[in-house]
Amino acid sequence: MFSEDDLHLGFSIQYNYTEKQWVAVDLILRNNASYTSCINGTLWSDDWERPNPYPTLEDTWTDFGPCFTKIELLNDKSKYLSEASRLFNKYNMNDILNQSNITHGNNYTYQEISDAVSKATHGIKPAVKCFHNHFYRSGNNLVLDKITLFFDKSFNLINPLKHHYRGMCSTEDENGYYLLSQKAYPADCPRYCRNSTKCQKPKYSWIIREFTFMFKDNIEFSCDTDDPHHYDAKYNLTSLSSIKNEIVDKWEIKEDNYNCDSKDVLIRKYWEKQGMCSAYFKELTNEFKFYNKSLELFDKYNMGTILRQSNIVPGKNYTHREIHDAVAKGIGGKKVRVRCDHHFFGFQVLSIVEFVMDKNFNPTNPIDRLLNSLIGRALSMFMSVIVIKLYFIRTLTILSRKKGKMRNGQEKNLVTFIPIESQT
Repeated sequence: MFSEDDLHLGFSIQYNYTEKQWVAVDLILRNNASYTSCINGTLWSDDWERPNPYPTLEDTWTDFGPCFTKIELLNDKSKYLSEASRLFNKYNMNDILNQSNITHGNNYTYQEISDAVSKATHGIKPAVKCFHNHFYRSGNNLVLDKITLFFDKSFNLINPLKHHYRGMCSTEDENGYYLLSQKAYPADCPRYCRNSTKCQKPKYSWIIREFTFMFKDNIEFSCDTDDPHHYDAKYNLTSLSSIKNEIVDKWEIKEDNYNCDSKDVLIRKYWEKQGMCSAYFKELTNEFKFYNKSLELFDKYNMGTILRQSNIVPGKNYTHREIHDAVAKGIGGKKVRVRCDHHFFGFQVLSIVEFVMDKNFNPTNPIDRLLNSLIGRALSMFMSVIVIKLYFIRTLTILSRKKGKMRNGQEKNLVTFIPIESQT
């Protein structure tokens, strides 16, 4: 149940891309305590989305009118429409955004839009909602959809609450987290491509598997391959020339891959799949900034170095808890996700370690339900007694040359794999 003290009002102004103008779409009673909306006089406890993309205020009154019986200024339809019209004229979004030079066709962060609106609301924050447009291949990752202002029952502006409604974000910092995932790097020398290179001992025992921005589950955006940015963005390989060799060493860049892609193609694929999700943030706006930051973070949080600082070395057995605690210690006690693979020799092999960072690239604990459950599932494995073979690097090493006869009479050498450390 909720109390009347928990209730406040949300006034939303939406940009109609058909009519090319801002329109007032709803003035709705909100419930702070349980994050619910009121429809037909009943409070619903889930995220409720109106099916009509451009609802009218009349539609809103039909659904939400019974909720306003105790609010004098809104307790009948004429009062409701009159108050909504007053708020729309007072907070004219077209004028407000133009005053901060925010215009159509250009890219902006959530923070820039939020700050522009805040100038007109005496510092009170709006909630900014964007959506991923699957049909129009613009150069933007997200398309501005709706701006919502919040009021108490006396129509005084208030800041939006944390974890407000689906797709709404009050500040750029609250949009999600950067994920840094590192992988133990084996030298098992597969032969997928005709021109495969010889087996070589890797320079690093850990490499970057993934570096990307993960949006929180309340934001309607996905960085999948249908992102329009993948089609229109210009890729500049030349800008990476000074760090290309380092990228190849520290990322999972192998020409001997399933698709036989060249190193240049792989570098581009990682950018298109992972980097573009971060591109609209000012910190990582191009290929060089993205890869350079990933290399900087890899050097700072190198799993090989972090594990050795806790005396965890290749070739020995450790519990899941021991590895987790060692990594957590190296990133300031924050949550980590440890993944293992089942080796064909019958033991668990340490495979992947990952954690999330805030906008300033400091390790942090996610407060988002989706990311917490993701990491929580990994942490729940600590309760079981799993012994993990720290089998970082395996390379072709001849333990013994047991000679046997092949059909043509020639001798054959039997090769066995053993754990061997790499340089880092």
